[in-house]
Amino acid sequence: PLASIVLLSLGPGIAFGIDALTFLASAVLLLGVRVQRAETQREERQPLIKEIAAGVHLINRLPLVRMVVLLSLVVPLMISWYNTLQLPFVVDALHSTKELGFPIMEGSVTLGFALGVLALGWWGQRIARSRLIVFGIVGLGLLIALQGLIPLVGAHLERQPVSIYGLSLLLFLVLPCTLCIGAMNSLVFAGVRTVLQEETPRAALGRVASVVSVASGLGFAIGALLTGLADGRVALVICLIGIAIAVVGIISQWFFNRYQSFASRAEQVVALRALGE
Repeated sequence: PLASIVLLSLGPGIAFGIDALTFLASAVLLLGVRVQRAETQREERQPLIKEIAAGVHLINRLPLVRMVVLLSLVVPLMISWYNTLQLPFVVDALHSTKELGFPIMEGSVTLGFALGVLALGWWGQRIARSRLIVFGIVGLGLLIALQGLIPLVGAHLERQPVSIYGLSLLLFLVLPCTLCIGAMNSLVFAGVRTVLQEETPRAALGRVASVVSVASGLGFAIGALLTGLADGRVALVICLIGIAIAVVGIISQWFFNRYQSFASRAEQVVALRALGE
């Protein structure tokens, strides 16, 4: 969240230096982590293609993980498309400067992400992972749609954009929205990765995580390629992206409900068989 302030006040050279030092600090902190190594049977390393195929085969047998992989493709695609539109959105739709308005809006998103992670640490353990994911995706979509709607409505309310030091009134109306967008994104980020770790057999976690990373990277790449489709209608496209994300969240809720119902029936069958024996 401090990146925009450091960049504007100290310049890009010092900002990159501070960024590098934060990675060094993370590495030093990780040295203090003590993990008890479990005795595992060492497997012979397979060619990369076979490793990926093994991961895909395992994912296909785990419905919940399969859904997580699909979300890891679709949601990053939408978020990447949304992110690439932020600079033209600030300049063209919010009538603010790219030198000051864009860093401030990006800073509000990252601040919201940090606050969302802290909130998860306080009460996130008491909420079902699937509910976190659905709430995060639906909330993310509705907030993005609202962000795109604000300048569309504002254009009819003010004939001449009012700006102070290159920052428009519309930007200040959008900032609370982007702050909450960052918080919702943290719910999705943490929820997806927690489900992945809880539902995947430990020995295969690396393979499955690699497939999820590939799906996420592919989604980000495709989303970036769609940037040109928003030329001249950035606010409208952002609004439509938000609606699409919310629909994905609703579909996810339907899937999780169906999965839980199936899992509950399976547990009942197992219990009845045990009683019969």
